[in-house]
Amino acid sequence: MENYDSTRAVVQFMITDVYNELEEQEVSSEDLEATSLKMIEKFVSDIKEQLEGFLEDTILIRTIEGEELFELKEGVKKFKSVDDYDCCYLYLVLTKKIPSEELDGLFLDMDSYGFSATFPCFPDEEDKLVTQGYDYGEYNTGYFSNDNDSSYVEILPDGSNSHFQIKEYKKAKEILLK
Repeated sequence: MENYDSTRAVVQFMITDVYNELEEQEVSSEDLEATSLKMIEKFVSDIKEQLEGFLEDTILIRTIEGEELFELKEGVKKFKSVDDYDCCYLYLVLTKKIPSEELDGLFLDMDSYGFSATFPCFPDEEDKLVTQGYDYGEYNTGYFSNDNDSSYVEILPDGSNSHFQIKEYKKAKEILLK
């Protein structure tokens, strides 16, 4: 991956796995902040390792309903219940133009997690974002799983897909790429 061009591109992750584990473990509100932070940091660490470190350290988080973005440690302090983690989003900065097919394969290999990722279609269609769900090493619905549904594609800068929350993605991009 060293040979790929440098970039600064935002990747969005919907981390359904964290919510499921918090529910399964019946985490108390007193332990919620520390437990969720540890789980998210482990997920990000594993992604960073999978991508050979080509992610910046800043992580933004928001709930599916929320428009506010927070840096990770600040955000988990604001999340008051396990339900706040239901379909919450992380935003990270990718630092290499890893081809989308290769990113897909790297994410698919992360068989300890259930999540979805939205990322640029490198190297040829940088203004195109694709979304793919991953379910413990197998495809869930999405662009690469041959669902042939336009709801898994978003065209920047203004968006074309009513299912994708382009306003929040652009806000994360603005914060992370300043």
